[in-house]
Amino acid sequence: MNKKITSTLKEIEKEGLDSLLLSDPVNISYLSGFRRADGYLLISRDKLVYFTSFIYAQEARKINQWEIKIINSS
Repeated sequence: MNKKITSTLKEIEKEGLDSLLLSDPVNISYLSGFRRADGYLLISRDKLVYFTSFIYAQEARKINQWEIKIINSS
């Protein structure tokens, strides 16, 4: 994980939360460095999961820091 996500995880734990779900592409891009951030990023202690459409899935798979889940609806 990169430093920004590690720092975010520390804040999540500090606030007593289990996870954080991001939907804003700007925030996802800022934390992950993934510029085509059209989806949702779930940050938890156990793992990172990026939810996106099949259109961005191949590009998102190049980022080795998260698990990819394809959303089949709008």
